[in-house]
Amino acid sequence: ARALGIKRDCGIADATTHPVVGADLVEALVRCGRGDEASAAAEALHAEALRSGRISALAVAERAVAVAGVDADAHFARASELHAGTADPFAAARTTLAWGDALRRGGSRVESRERLEEARTQFERLGAGLWEEQAASALARSGKVLRRETAQRDELTPAELEVASLVAEGKRNKE
Repeated sequence: ARALGIKRDCGIADATTHPVVGADLVEALVRCGRGDEASAAAEALHAEALRSGRISALAVAERAVAVAGVDADAHFARASELHAGTADPFAAARTTLAWGDALRRGGSRVESRERLEEARTQFERLGAGLWEEQAASALARSGKVLRRETAQRDELTPAELEVASLVAEGKRNKE
């Protein structure tokens, strides 16, 4: 948030220079449970992107608005359409991952798997190993089994292991 503030103090519009900073801020705020701040940051980023006229900036801003939870499916769909007209496959993969993860968290696990697998494949093609791992982890949390070898089928998936660990700590379903 400080980096974004410094850029704004210097008169540098986030949407015209590096829109990812604003989108990453929105995602971080959402993950920290600061939804109101995330929504405000997403709205500001979206307004800046509209003023900039850059399709790539607007695509990332649409993703930010979706991540903030405002009519998410419509904004994710719009972001994906806009990404198709840009030359930024990494940003498109980030949007696909965010959409798939939002679907998974919203209980649409089966629907989420298609998007998460697509994101994993996109990151693999780009050589973005850590992002590919993040997509694979989200796939595992969706209940998709990513085991390739028969011997691994007796092992717990990452999601099963996480649940088992929480149960061992005495956590309840809600927790």
